[in-house]
Amino acid sequence: SIDKMQKSTVIHTTSSPFKVTLLDSTQFEKTTAPLNTFENRGSDIKISSVDNSSAMFTPSSSVHKPLNRNCTTPNTILNISDSNDTLKKILSVVLKIKYDVENLTHNQNRMNNILNDVILTNDRSVLSLGDSVTTINDDNDYSLMLPLHNEDELSDFENKLLNKSFRLNVVNGLKRLMKNTLTSTIRQILRTIFDDELLQNFSYVGQKKKKIFSTLASCAIIFEAIRTMKLFHDVPNSNIETPIKIYIAGAAFRKRK
Repeated sequence: SIDKMQKSTVIHTTSSPFKVTLLDSTQFEKTTAPLNTFENRGSDIKISSVDNSSAMFTPSSSVHKPLNRNCTTPNTILNISDSNDTLKKILSVVLKIKYDVENLTHNQNRMNNILNDVILTNDRSVLSLGDSVTTINDDNDYSLMLPLHNEDELSDFENKLLNKSFRLNVVNGLKRLMKNTLTSTIRQILRTIFDDELLQNFSYVGQKKKKIFSTLASCAIIFEAIRTMKLFHDVPNSNIETPIKIYIAGAAFRKRK
């Protein structure tokens, strides 16, 4: 008979290919229950159970092996292909953006050139218009000079009449003074141009040691203005001279009033 089952001890080391799991007494009894007790018929001898401190061995379910990083799998090939396609798309977009930027730059430079040309043209037009306005103002300032009160003003007016544009403008202005008769028209023109203070020093041909009026450019423009009027464009010079002589001769008398 077996009086006592000897206890056995399992020694496991790091080189063992098995994974060792220690069991508590309850787990051990359930695992070894069918094998622990043998009952012989006709005998009172029993095999006592093995010590609960025994260990259960289980094979390791995972053995780590180093990966071969140089191997190429189908997934790796697909990833490389996708990356190449993505790079191609990015490159295409970048090239398109570059082309668009170049076009924008070209168009902007062209617009700047056109704008500069327009500004330059406008500046020239403004300068030309300014010159024209200045000329017009110069031509129109004759009305600010009239009537003439002394010989200094007369001298300035005579000098301005040497300018054809100024002279023409004065004639056109005097043309608007036309009346129903030649005499009244001439009197209105003389009253507009001369003050009696100045006219009393003149006679038409220089009688009584007075200054000659007929040689003045201011006298000539009276004839020119009369010739531009429809009612009097064909009258003889003598018909124009007579009203002028009478008006100049009465300047001193009108001054005393």
